[in-house]
Amino acid sequence: MEKRWRCTVCGYIHRGETAPEICPVCGVGAGKFELLEDEGDSKPASTAHKGIFQEMADSFMPHAVMAHFPNALLPTLLLFLFLYLAVGLETLDHGIYLLLGLVPLSVLATLVTGIYSWRHHYDGVKGRIFHRKLIFGGCLVLISFEMFLLRYNNPELLTSGDSVTWFFLALAGAALFCVTMLGHYGGLLVFGQVEKNRGKFD
Repeated sequence: MEKRWRCTVCGYIHRGETAPEICPVCGVGAGKFELLEDEGDSKPASTAHKGIFQEMADSFMPHAVMAHFPNALLPTLLLFLFLYLAVGLETLDHGIYLLLGLVPLSVLATLVTGIYSWRHHYDGVKGRIFHRKLIFGGCLVLISFEMFLLRYNNPELLTSGDSVTWFFLALAGAALFCVTMLGHYGGLLVFGQVEKNRGKFD
């Protein structure tokens, strides 16, 4: 029977006679892998029934919660931008301004909780996936604050149609790209990576 190894840092499952030299998800060495005895070992069993609030208190992860805010706010911001440019409704501009104030705060909180989670739940592993998440997170913070400052200093930003307007829209596209990539790499950490020899998720 083929052996199964689990990365104790990110949870990646490897199949083979020995553990991989390097985890393809988080980049730790073979020493961080544990051998799974059977299929049941890959998922911890619940030892007792817990209420929803006790369960949350025992396993609450701020970063997992905070990551949903920019993931929702940024697409909403782009939708409002598109609708405003299409129909010119003034109330949409007010909503855009409000979102531009909320997005940088939520992104900064997500980055801070992400760094905390990386250090406390993943042992601060200097793997490729964490480096990329930090880079995209930092870029997203800078982009979102720049977008807010542009709108704050230029109330007619979306109607002027000059180079600053196009720069603002390019920043909005870059922000959406960053949040998409952050979601992608977060998904790799949570759900694992496609096994090269199996072509499937564990």
